[in-house]
Amino acid sequence: MKIRTDFVTNSSSSNYCVTVSIEGKSGDCYSLFDNPYFYDPDNGGEAYFKGGLKNALNGSFDSRLADVISRDFKLDYDRTNESVENIKVGAKVKLKLKKYREVIYCCDKMLEVVIEAIGENGLLGTFSPRFDGEIIAQAIKGRKYDVEGVVTSITLPPKRKNNKGKPAVSIRVIADKKDKTENEKCRLLDFDSVRELCDFLTSSVDDNSYSYDGNDIYNYRDFMDGEEAGCTEDEAVDDEHRDYMDEEKAYFTKEVTKNIKNISDIKRISVIREYNAWGEYADCISNNDVKLCEHANKVTNTTGEEHKEALKNMLDYINTSNGERGQRFGCGFNDFRYNWEGGYKELEKLAERLMSNSGPGCEDGTEFSEIDLETGKYTEYAVFNLY
Repeated sequence: MKIRTDFVTNSSSSNYCVTVSIEGKSGDCYSLFDNPYFYDPDNGGEAYFKGGLKNALNGSFDSRLADVISRDFKLDYDRTNESVENIKVGAKVKLKLKKYREVIYCCDKMLEVVIEAIGENGLLGTFSPRFDGEIIAQAIKGRKYDVEGVVTSITLPPKRKNNKGKPAVSIRVIADKKDKTENEKCRLLDFDSVRELCDFLTSSVDDNSYSYDGNDIYNYRDFMDGEEAGCTEDEAVDDEHRDYMDEEKAYFTKEVTKNIKNISDIKRISVIREYNAWGEYADCISNNDVKLCEHANKVTNTTGEEHKEALKNMLDYINTSNGERGQRFGCGFNDFRYNWEGGYKELEKLAERLMSNSGPGCEDGTEFSEIDLETGKYTEYAVFNLY
């Protein structure tokens, strides 16, 4: 929790921008850049790379899908129970993708996935996986898996006159991977072509420039005027930015596929996500690092040799990577580093600030991930700059 004990400025900003780059072995480099300051220069916004670059590695999708197919999904059944009376536990059902689209719900962008389960007698029902929908949908849409379902449980309502109860049917997803060639087994990336790689990269880049539904949120200017939000001005800005990003993604794909013909011609792929904030929009990462504040407390409350030892321990902690530091920035990075360039004098000033309940004037950091196709090495880390 952030607690403000002093003056709060009305001028602040928080921004995350994303750069995706492909470097060819011939030295050519192609980049896709998404900066929310383009559509909200006052407040900034949040651009992100969905799922992480690690998902491009061969076998990554397999492991994520393996987690999904170990769970049961309850069907939303809306017909009479005649079509399930002859279905038994263990029966195979066909899975068909009914909906696969992004929707805005309570000011958040979500992926809506609805999957139909079809038995011999017709539709058994649908299910909408809340967190696993994208993985299952990709498996159904792709050509690498034979996907079907198996009934794991059936509970029929009591047979009574005018009974309108629904049967409870649960299924589990089965995904059998088609045979891989020897070349597919040895390759580093999970793609057959440069085009597939570009589609993965461009679809993974997104931001929060989407428009809000007038029933869910009020536009600030309209709210101040006492009117319900039509969001016309903001919608125009958002639509303009989305059109711009669609053009940038198309141009990125065009240039890469025109100049790099094969996956083997790629040297490295990287994703850089840069964070900068100031004012009350800053996340106060250093202030919320409990262990760092414990070290700062010892530095500010000791003298002599004990003080020198406290400074050394604080510096050792700063210079040691720790995955527990991640908040909104650095979330999911096991290698979270502090970048600190000061000496003991500056360290004392940092300790004093942390103990004074004063947040930093500004803060910034970088999340970095890279696949080196020449060495086969995958690297990811987050670096937060301490001031």
